[in-house]
Amino acid sequence: HSMDFGPEAMLHTLELLDQYGIGHAGAGANSGEARKPALIEKKGITLAFLAYATNLNVPARTSAGPQTPGLAMLRLSPYFPPPHVNNEDLKAMESDVRLARKKADFVIVSCHWGVSEGGTHSPATHQRGIGQAAIRAGADVVLGHHQHAYQGVDLYRGKIICHGLGNFIFNAISSPFAPGTVLFHCSFQRNKLTAAWLQPIIQDVHAHPHPLKPEDELSRAILSHLQELSKSLGVRLKIKEGRAVIPLLND
Repeated sequence: HSMDFGPEAMLHTLELLDQYGIGHAGAGANSGEARKPALIEKKGITLAFLAYATNLNVPARTSAGPQTPGLAMLRLSPYFPPPHVNNEDLKAMESDVRLARKKADFVIVSCHWGVSEGGTHSPATHQRGIGQAAIRAGADVVLGHHQHAYQGVDLYRGKIICHGLGNFIFNAISSPFAPGTVLFHCSFQRNKLTAAWLQPIIQDVHAHPHPLKPEDELSRAILSHLQELSKSLGVRLKIKEGRAVIPLLND
């Protein structure tokens, strides 16, 4: 929705983020700016954040060009061979990740992808293709969103792909989507994830997110469903203390 009100509004948003020292990625005054990582340094560790949007459910002319503002876009079409992603866009993303890898200890890629269809738990073909390409290029974690529903967790070369994180903040009053969803957590040392898990949360009628208690019936239902969805992707989540723990190579 970054371009819903045109490039002027989007650029003004970026100016405000810069004014308040909030990092951003995935949009800019041109394609070079949109594809730059947001770099954050904490306790001697540098994290690079990259963000992309597929062309599902977005207004026309949203893709940033060499001299035009917009988003870092990954174009999809059933006419492209599987995984149905424009190959030039995919190669550009891979190049972005490789460059970010040289600047950071960790690279996190965020992607607005998938099909919403009223909030589906089923990943689309292009999600695995994009996520795996990002990891091959050097990403440590890929975080997907847009479907308005949580989806299973995938592991590729020991790295995490969260196919769908559901709604963190969304207009719950008029929303047709389920209020229960998940929040991704991870901890790390230099060049190594040490733990990763998903925590069930729920939105109230004011669209404010709240953690669910482990004994809550909805929390148990979300975790069980998430475990089932991830198992179909070949990942066995461990349910522990009200969270879904993602197995890592160093576990």
